[in-house]
Amino acid sequence: MKPIIPRLNYQWTWSDFIQSVIALFSSTITEKVLLNLLNTDKLFYTNHARTALRIALSSLGLPKGSRVGVFIYNCHTVPGAVIKAGYEPVFIDVTDDFTIDTVDLAAKVSKLDALIVTHLFGLPTDVQSIKTRYPKLPIIEDCAHAFYTFYQGKILGSVGDMATYSTGKAKFPSVASGGYLMVNNKYYEQAVQLAYQALPKASFLSELKSVCMSLVMALLHKPWLYGFFTLPILKAKTPVDRDEQESTMLRTTKRVYLCNKISHIDYLVSKQKTNASIILSGINNHNSLTISKNVVSSQTNSFMIPCRVGNPQAYVNFAVSKGVEFGRHFSNAIMWATKFGYTLGSCPNGEKLVREVLVIPCSYNLSKDQVQKIEHVLRDYLL
Repeated sequence: MKPIIPRLNYQWTWSDFIQSVIALFSSTITEKVLLNLLNTDKLFYTNHARTALRIALSSLGLPKGSRVGVFIYNCHTVPGAVIKAGYEPVFIDVTDDFTIDTVDLAAKVSKLDALIVTHLFGLPTDVQSIKTRYPKLPIIEDCAHAFYTFYQGKILGSVGDMATYSTGKAKFPSVASGGYLMVNNKYYEQAVQLAYQALPKASFLSELKSVCMSLVMALLHKPWLYGFFTLPILKAKTPVDRDEQESTMLRTTKRVYLCNKISHIDYLVSKQKTNASIILSGINNHNSLTISKNVVSSQTNSFMIPCRVGNPQAYVNFAVSKGVEFGRHFSNAIMWATKFGYTLGSCPNGEKLVREVLVIPCSYNLSKDQVQKIEHVLRDYLL
């Protein structure tokens, strides 16, 4: 195998490692920038976004067996959190632009007791319109892909009753494992506080282990090691849907590092937009590849470049042969959904998306040469 540019951003440097180790011995956490950015006075930090989502769901206080709407094209952790909270997922279809299918929602809303709106790839769904149309329906915004994306001037996560964010699995910004919950509707705050306090606490050793693992994961995603070892050997043996014990987020290390990242957020977003624009510069009008019109809009975070193509696996295979990893994000979404009770055919467009979606990296950690290589690989395949 040759060196391969990974599609996911596991950025964690030796400097980050040292800062995080120092933070282990510090009791001072400066969250003001992050709190101001989200226009909130409190966040609830967890080890994973799925934990934050489960807390949000449990805090709705719905009867056991209540039905919660979730996007069909999604990560398995979303319906998994619904089940863990004691509810049942109801799958809602998704449009070609990766937003909720409002026609399908209208057809199924009478079955719903709550709704999770996932802003896929940082592309916003109009939550305010849903709230206006269905004012009694509790809404949780899943912003795992969508930190620092805006819609109609409002930051995503600020309209729903609650919102969850992710910093894990190479999300934006890349901070390694972690998630957090924001409560907009104060009616749910006390229940959230009680559920949060009931979580087991992270130990010093678990924090230290996580910091070390963050550095290891960053090293494993260096192109020279990724192509020779991580992709062909390690990833091939790693289960996709493993579940992990819930605990509060690592108390100091990741929160300190997250706040450090937030102070540079405008630069990071700008770099991703620039990278996406360069990669798309020569192929925007190619008729075999359809790109969402909002990928590089002024209000999105340009987290990734999702496309729809006839044969995404052919692109993936060609790119790997040229030293770049493209992805088929959520390619197992239908298989996951059937395990949670999904009936085939009830979300036809989502089933189509699973067969068509290709994801191209454009993250802020990419060098200028790497961005140009990605653009050249795309162009070479399309010629």
